[in-house]
Amino acid sequence: MIYLRMKPRVTARVGQMLTLADVADVLADASLSIGALPVSLPLEEGIWPLDALTLIMRISEKAPNETVNVLGDGTGWLHRQAKTAAEKRRAWGWQALRTAVVCVLLFAGSALTIGWFHTDVNMEEAQTAIFRAVAGREPASPLWIAVPYAAGVGLGALLYYLRIRRDEASPLTVKLREYAEDMEKNAQANPS
Repeated sequence: MIYLRMKPRVTARVGQMLTLADVADVLADASLSIGALPVSLPLEEGIWPLDALTLIMRISEKAPNETVNVLGDGTGWLHRQAKTAAEKRRAWGWQALRTAVVCVLLFAGSALTIGWFHTDVNMEEAQTAIFRAVAGREPASPLWIAVPYAAGVGLGALLYYLRIRRDEASPLTVKLREYAEDMEKNAQANPS
């Protein structure tokens, strides 16, 4: 008896040969050495569906007398990427430069957006009125209100995206997972 559970997402580089243990969790008699069984999957870059039926046929070739039970969902996804980890490390400089440029653009755009919003709603007058109500006097300078407010907006955005506990997903992680699922659905709808 062999139990097989597909891994939902497998990442491999282009041309890398994969074994059964790479794409699925296998529970079987150790003498069968099923986990080391090579599986034939597309070697080109892209997102490819993994089907338990293909793996069952491959297992049946090696162990025809064994019964294979699939646990959970019988499908998964193979993400073939052209760059290896070493190539990605070498491209780190360009990635850091692109990230810095994007951060500067986002910061400038966010600053302009907040500034225009505050001008539209006359935030200076509103903050002065709040200061007057709390302190009972006029503020010496509007910066005594604007600077802590701006720091609070930045700190609030930072805390929103910061993971306080390691076991909870950040909003960015959720969006990246949704993006990967959309890519898989697109690959399924438009096979190459």
